[in-house]
Amino acid sequence: LLKPFDLRDLGARLHTLRRRSAGRCVNVIEHGRLSYDPSTRETWLDGRPVELSRREQALLQALLNNRGRILSGEQLKDSVYGFGDEVESNALNVHIHHLRRKLGNAIVQTVRGLGYRLGPARGDGDDA
Repeated sequence: LLKPFDLRDLGARLHTLRRRSAGRCVNVIEHGRLSYDPSTRETWLDGRPVELSRREQALLQALLNNRGRILSGEQLKDSVYGFGDEVESNALNVHIHHLRRKLGNAIVQTVRGLGYRLGPARGDGDDA
């Protein structure tokens, strides 16, 4: 890194070095300033860890695995909940709200009448 440097850049570099030094296969999913490691279920935004609930992680992973595709509410519920789980009518909306609050409003786009999709990748200069 060249001085002066942004702390987000430093955090991202440290995160990358730590991941490489762990000696495991790198299967981290990157989406702009967001990183998600499905094997450890760790999420980072701007190189900083973000705590997500199990259902928020499942929702994020479903969206990341289907970039560019619109997923219906039922498809997302199938990804987030197990067979036989009772799901309240607004449960998915609550999880999406929490995910947006933790990762930024643009992470999940609502497609009126169809469902949801992953928002565009945000660069370092964009607002979350």
